[in-house]
Amino acid sequence: MGRFVERKGYADLIRALKIVPGAECVVVGGPPGANIETDAFASSLRRLAESTKVADRVRLVGAVPAQEMPRWYRSADILAAAPWYEPFGLTPLEAMACGVPVVASSVGGLADTVVDGLTGDLVAPRDPRLLGMALRRVLGDPVRRFAYATAALDRARQCYSWKRAAEQLSAVYATVSGLRSPTGAVA
Repeated sequence: MGRFVERKGYADLIRALKIVPGAECVVVGGPPGANIETDAFASSLRRLAESTKVADRVRLVGAVPAQEMPRWYRSADILAAAPWYEPFGLTPLEAMACGVPVVASSVGGLADTVVDGLTGDLVAPRDPRLLGMALRRVLGDPVRRFAYATAALDRARQCYSWKRAAEQLSAVYATVSGLRSPTGAVA
């Protein structure tokens, strides 16, 4: 799920499908209001899927309204996030908040939000073979997938709630301004 830009790693994900038999890759995203059938990036992904002989297992949905995203997340067995560069990575966090385990590139914010071996698996970026092996391992192990999903939901709730984000931001502001925190302690 996400914008249609090369650095998001969709091509690596399509290449990884060769070693994940039976898996379907559903890509939700792209430019809002664009026609997924005529989008140049979508066309390049379709050509890649055809050349790697996985076209029958790749579905490009296009952009969907934000209010529909939880339904798409919950329909997935795993969220695969394979960017080469990602400062924060909201998509894996949103999936985790929906109880979906994540297999992601170990880059940027993903290395913080996804706890390797607990909420999902982290792999080196730009390595379709490692990505495919991780996807196959998690898909093939329902107990692991359930454990990751449960831990992912817990982590999203514990570490990334709006309440916690507001508290942390307030603490930063208090520290840099020299003010006391609401509890009276010097921040």
